Amino acid sequence: MTNHSRKKKLIKPALQLKLAGIFMASALAVISIQAFTLHKTTMALSGYLPNDQALFKKLWPDYFLQNTVLAGLLILVAMFGVGIAVTFRIAGPIYRFENYLRDLRDGKATAPCSLRSGDDLKGICDLLNEATEPIRAQNAARQAEAPADTTRQAA
Repeated sequence: MTNHSRKKKLIKPALQLKLAGIFMASALAVISIQAFTLHKTTMALSGYLPNDQALFKKLWPDYFLQNTVLAGLLILVAMFGVGIAVTFRIAGPIYRFENYLRDLRDGKATAPCSLRSGDDLKGICDLLNEATEPIRAQNAARQAEAPADTTRQAA
């Protein structure tokens, strides 16, 4: 297993941003439902206040909106960060599989595919190695037959 640090900020930007967007949309849905139920309950309970019911109902919407927007922004930023971080464990292996298969197709790959220690999709990597063993052996044989120095200078 390879344990190198990632050099790219986003390995598969389209996939990672899409998944982070799904996380953010889910968080927005939860925030909206929570805000709706909190507002409905608070307005119903305000009817039981012995004094200043009108003042509360006048001030509540501004405070409520301010707090909901602030919480929403904080949660969206957090969900975006978590979404990107979590997708590295999936996007990284997919990126590795694509490069590995290109190298295999081009005759460059002779070693088994490997992933970082924290990555997901290791079962697919193992299956990929089983399926490509004959091709990797052919690539290794071709590379062994090739002359060691192919850069001859004209005399």
